[in-house]
Order: sequence, then structure tokens, then C-alpha cells
Amino acid sequence: MLFKQLYFEHYKPLYRFIVLRTNSDEAAKDLTQDVFMRLWRNRKKLKIRTSLRAYLYRAAANAVIDFHRRKSRERQYLSGLARDEMGAVDDNLELRTSLLMAIDNLPEDIRLAYTLSRYDGLKSAEIAEVCGVAIRTIEYRLQRAREQLREQLL
Repeated sequence: MLFKQLYFEHYKPLYRFIVLRTNSDEAAKDLTQDVFMRLWRNRKKLKIRTSLRAYLYRAAANAVIDFHRRKSRERQYLSGLARDEMGAVDDNLELRTSLLMAIDNLPEDIRLAYTLSRYDGLKSAEIAEVCGVAIRTIEYRLQRAREQLREQLL
């Protein structure tokens, strides 16, 4: 009963959080479901030191990071194929892919802060709660993310 209540209370926000980061409805549904399945399977071993909401967002962010790692490996494989076989690549798609790859290349703590800020619209204080660090640390990580992305994309 408690799990059902938890699921219905947190499913939609976590789904929106994930769909904004994956741009895939199907992937977002799968990843959101995975977050809850892992929570249920590990419920007896879990020691949540922050709020449950923060824990769920952290788990969702990690699931998104893993998703992008898998997609990055797929892109690397496909880029090894002859470019003429793939056809012309849309410039917007190429730019988007470059941005996603640049985000994937960020250190995990910086990437998490950036994605929570940029794609989920969380404020620094909320990100600090999710990550369990000081607000100033989050502000530093966001600054570093912007600098590193600028270097990688220019």
C-alpha cells in the first residue's frame, strides 16, 4: 500500500524529469519504471540520508546518465559506419548530438548539477538538497559545466 502511494505521488514528476533529459517517451517510461523497481527491490537495504524525493531524483539522474552512456556507445558504433550509407545528417541533429556528447563528457557531479538545472529547472538550493552538498558547491559546478561545455563545443 505504501509503495502504491509513493509510486502515484512521484511517478509523473520523475517521468517528466527523465523525458526532458532523454527526449524519448518510451525511454522515459522504462527508466522511470526501473527507478521504482530498484527502489522496491532494495527497500530493505536502503539507507536514505536525504529526503525520499531527493533520493528518487538522484536515482533518476543516474538512470539518465546510464541511458546517455549507452546511446553514446551506439553513436560511436554508428559513426564508424560509412557516412554515405547513413545519408545526410541534419545540422540540428548533429548539433544536438554534439551537445549531448559534450554533456556526457562532463564529470559526473558537474553533469548531474547541470542537467538538474538546465533540463529540470531546479534551483541551486534544490540541486544542493538532491546532491547532498552546499549551495556554493552547486553554483561552482554549474559554472564549471558552462565553461567546459563552451570549451568542448567551440
